[in-house]
Amino acid sequence: MGEESPGKSVRTIALFAVLLFVVHPVNVESVAWVSSRKYGLLAFFTFLSFYLYLKSAEVDKPKILLYLFSIITYILALLSSPFAVVLPGLIILYDFCRSSKSKYLDILKSRLRYYILYIVLGFAHFLLLMKMVSTGPNPAVKEHYAGKAIYTLLTMIRVLYDYLRNLLIPIWLNNRYIDKVSSSLFDYKIIISIVFLIVIFIFIFKQLKSDKKIFIFCLGWFFITLLPVSNIIPISTKMADRYLYLPGVGFFVLFSVWLHSLAGICFAGKFRRLFSLSLVIPLIFAFSYLTIQRNKVWANSLTLWQNSLSQAPHNPLAHLNLGEAMYEQERIDEAVSHYWQALRLKPDYAEVYNNLGVALADQERFEAAIDNYLKALKIEPQLAAAHSNLGVALAKVGKHEGALFHSRKALQLESRYAGGYNNLGNVLAQQGKMEEAVANYSLALQLNPGYADAHNNLAVALARLGRYQEATTHHHEALRLKPNTAEAHNNLGVTLKNMGQLKPAMEHFLMALQLSPEYADPHNNLGDVFLRLGKLDEAVAHFSKALEIRANFPEAQNNLGVALARQGRFNEAIGHFNEALRLKPDYLQARANLDIALQMLGRANETATTGEIP
Repeated sequence: MGEESPGKSVRTIALFAVLLFVVHPVNVESVAWVSSRKYGLLAFFTFLSFYLYLKSAEVDKPKILLYLFSIITYILALLSSPFAVVLPGLIILYDFCRSSKSKYLDILKSRLRYYILYIVLGFAHFLLLMKMVSTGPNPAVKEHYAGKAIYTLLTMIRVLYDYLRNLLIPIWLNNRYIDKVSSSLFDYKIIISIVFLIVIFIFIFKQLKSDKKIFIFCLGWFFITLLPVSNIIPISTKMADRYLYLPGVGFFVLFSVWLHSLAGICFAGKFRRLFSLSLVIPLIFAFSYLTIQRNKVWANSLTLWQNSLSQAPHNPLAHLNLGEAMYEQERIDEAVSHYWQALRLKPDYAEVYNNLGVALADQERFEAAIDNYLKALKIEPQLAAAHSNLGVALAKVGKHEGALFHSRKALQLESRYAGGYNNLGNVLAQQGKMEEAVANYSLALQLNPGYADAHNNLAVALARLGRYQEATTHHHEALRLKPNTAEAHNNLGVTLKNMGQLKPAMEHFLMALQLSPEYADPHNNLGDVFLRLGKLDEAVAHFSKALEIRANFPEAQNNLGVALARQGRFNEAIGHFNEALRLKPDYLQARANLDIALQMLGRANETATTGEIP
């Protein structure tokens, strides 16, 4: 049997490497997560720029047009992700590896002038980026743990072990690995990584004497593309699957070359290819299955963070994010449970205290919410979200001066904080300053046009100003963005009710109850609709249900009193008016209704005594 031709061998190796790249589950994060799509663009433009350079360098005199296109696509790669700064290193590595031992210095010297533009662009981009990410309230560049770079080095040596493990056996993948810092050399992962690096160094040194440097190229590609995420300049994330999107290419090519070489040692000709396929095909199917399962994990935030906790149960960030996912689904008690678990693991976690405050505020436990916001700010005084949320909670308990101070402090810290403008609008609306509230909701929507809560709040404020047509536009937009939001349906119903459109208003109140059966407000509003229609029994039933869900609901107490008074049940009505005033002493409407009920009760008693209507 004849030997396989070099061209066919190269195509076989390339096919294996591409298949591994396409089906490997470690790449799911870079594709499935919208925020990581930049890694796909980075890879596309980096590969294209590299390919154009190769084509331009096929002859001694470079093809200038291809070279210029390579430069342009390199700029696009840099704009996609700063990790593209490594491309000059890859190009130099390629020229080094394709030259013979006796000529590589000559080749590198002859091509130096073509490297310069890549290097200048990469270095300029690096300096500009460093200036941008090193400033601001929350800079991306961090300090070394305890101020010691050796801890970062040990950590990244340990991370190398985890990266190689995930490439070889990708069953421990996680969207967020615990940022554990290594401070000791005596960790089996660190020891194995160091041994691996020593073996690699010896292997590279020996292969330098050979004219075939494919293994050097693959290893060089892996380590060069890993450099930007190696925390030489400390960043917040120590390890992530997306960081392997480019380095993995070197690993997959290296694995394919090794596999093909192994087949060549054992067999020749067709049997060599059959042996290779017998090893690669099961691997492709196994990786494909794992990739399909991994895609299911990325279906939504809930499945993502549940999987993350199954891989790392002691990850406080995973508990925080799973709590947020459950909060979005209105599973408040479960969200609070995960927030407490996050605090047990990390007691100084400011964001968790802030989120816990939000959940407690939703349960109308405003004093407890305020306490948690203050704890968050004690840990992290510049946390804009905590200032903003504290402002809303203070407004709810009538502390208006403090509410405005913290709401505005949040916007001083983060001037383009859409949530901050929305919350300031809520504080101003609570104080009856509707025009100012409308202005702030509008600013929130300028910064984030798809902000459903701001549309909803703006609609309510406009309706309170009597601008019903504008209000309905924002109500409908809020529901378009979040169609299954009970509060938005209820608020649209209120606006329609005030416009006299009682039937569509009832439809939205009923939809709100379908989405959230334990939501008191739609019951109160349905009761009001039935009251207007003269259906007193239905009105009493809905007001009573609203109070069964939320006893401290002064508006429902007052409305139930009105319905009972119209049924002639003045003693019961008076009891509900008094309860409304106990809950809300400045409730003028309840005070007026109480006076009327007392008068009517007096007349009723007089009629009962004399037998005549006065």
